[in-house]
Amino acid sequence: MVPLTSATWTGLPLFACRDKRRVIDWRIEVPEPTLVLWLNSGTVLDIRRNSRQLWSFRTRANHFDLYAPGAYEAVLADDSARDALILTLPRNLMSALLPDTDRDFAFEHCRFQFADLALKKMLLALADQASQGEPLGPLFTQSLSAAIVDRLTSNVRRESSGRTGTASLSAVTRRLLLSLFEGQIVGTGLRVDKIALISGMGTADFLRAFRSTFGMTPLQFSLEYRILRAKSMLSDDKSLTEVALELGFASHAHFSATFRARTGHTPSGYRRQSDSPLSTKVDPFLEIDKKRA
Repeated sequence: MVPLTSATWTGLPLFACRDKRRVIDWRIEVPEPTLVLWLNSGTVLDIRRNSRQLWSFRTRANHFDLYAPGAYEAVLADDSARDALILTLPRNLMSALLPDTDRDFAFEHCRFQFADLALKKMLLALADQASQGEPLGPLFTQSLSAAIVDRLTSNVRRESSGRTGTASLSAVTRRLLLSLFEGQIVGTGLRVDKIALISGMGTADFLRAFRSTFGMTPLQFSLEYRILRAKSMLSDDKSLTEVALELGFASHAHFSATFRARTGHTPSGYRRQSDSPLSTKVDPFLEIDKKRA
């Protein structure tokens, strides 16, 4: 396995695997749950776990295997290339990515050759982040890693309960999206299809679910968020130009025109008003929730 992630990587550890040997007989201890995405098909596997459970199957391209922790013996027999992406799922890191949830990160049962298009898109996007040096930033890496864990645990829950998923945004997805807005990633140009990856939905379904959840489109939310952030920042000592640039506006003039159109006040006028001892800083998310209510 070849590591795809660096020492500064803050997401889930990711590896690439490529092998052309006809027969491989290996014994290995898997200390943490491990997810494998097969990029080609045809390999025949005989796998025994902890000398008790036995599986035999032929791999299919774009299908996943999820290995629970344990000792494995396996024989792989095939003369074609075996290409795969491998994601390890350390429990402490999963807990850090999704704090304050009632998720069970044990993954005590194996699942072999299951398809999940949304999960595939998430994993490939994470691999792109790793190979390109995190062009969308560490916060996107962490959010995407958390979304992968959330999808895996949600799938396990649905299978055990027999319930199907809904088209709405889950509480975890909503929190991950809010963290992206708070980090100003969305406000500075992250495309909607990249944001949709966090939800595990296609772009069209995501836009419908986002509007249902927040009462506005992502673009409208981004503008609403930045205006509310601006209200809070105007009570500080930063110049109007600094506020404008920090919030992703093209110029002081662009910021002033947008702020006045949305609030009825110029930024300088609002700042003078906010000098009142009765004024307080604005919490953007709390204000958006109030409007939705």
